[in-house]
Amino acid sequence: MKEKVFFKEFKGKNYHKGGIMLLGESHICGTCKCDECLISKNKRCIDGHCSLVREQILKGSISTYSRFEKQFTGAIIKDKKSRMLFWQQFLFTNFLSIAMPKSGKAPAKKFYTQDCRNRFVNLVKKYQPSYIIIWGNRTWNNLPGDIKSGMWKKELISKYKGFEIWELMIERTNSVRVLKIHHPAYRKMTSELFMLWKLRIDYLLQQ
Repeated sequence: MKEKVFFKEFKGKNYHKGGIMLLGESHICGTCKCDECLISKNKRCIDGHCSLVREQILKGSISTYSRFEKQFTGAIIKDKKSRMLFWQQFLFTNFLSIAMPKSGKAPAKKFYTQDCRNRFVNLVKKYQPSYIIIWGNRTWNNLPGDIKSGMWKKELISKYKGFEIWELMIERTNSVRVLKIHHPAYRKMTSELFMLWKLRIDYLLQQ
């Protein structure tokens, strides 16, 4: 499947086949018109969220990424070396192929294209993660396939106040285990919710 791709995925130096893929929603730019993304040749733009991950490693200054650290580990990571080790283990990308002009506003439905779905499938085929952590309901609700297609299988977990782990099958013998979490930018996150997601993520990765 061919698709229009703008932003490069971030592949951590310690990511390996069978590792963890993170799927966010959209890159926030604020300097361009949305329709410029797919025609721009600006390398700084193309390296968009790769640059943001590097910035987070250096400074720990991106709130959404720091909040994901807390969901994953139970605490925001304070020192550069630990942040580097943390982020270098992941394959990370956003689902949408273009940037949004500002944060706090939901992307229009038209931006969730078949190109985005094709790219997601192609990345899973290429990098073969064993685990995928999906950031937020909008991304989750726009992923390709459905239960009837045989692409997804649900496992309801009773521990930790109940949640779902899904199995994703894409042209391979072994399934990918998938967990949807609250988007790290979710404004109503409490200390209890942060810890709950840590326990759920731990459960995902221990199976």
